[in-house]
Amino acid sequence: MFGEILHITILNNRIFDYLICFFVFLISILFINLFVKIILLRLKNWAKKTSTALDDLLIRVFQRSALPLLYFGAFYISISNLNLTPSLSKIIGILGLKMVLN
Repeated sequence: MFGEILHITILNNRIFDYLICFFVFLISILFINLFVKIILLRLKNWAKKTSTALDDLLIRVFQRSALPLLYFGAFYISISNLNLTPSLSKIIGILGLKMVLN
């Protein structure tokens, strides 16, 4: 019964494929959040102890630029196993390129 439901195809993807996509995205987001909580907080505390402003600037740049890219990367990796239409794949690629160039 449950196995039959997992093999139902919607938009050229099985429900099983959508579940894999969802769990890969969820695990990726959890790892990114864990990274932010542990590593970034330690770097912020370290930066507060230094006298230069360069390390504070680097942390702010990382938060503004790299974190959104990490979240987009998690999304991109999770949907990489899905069969997407060429136009949707192109839109996702353009969004990713726009994020990199900003």
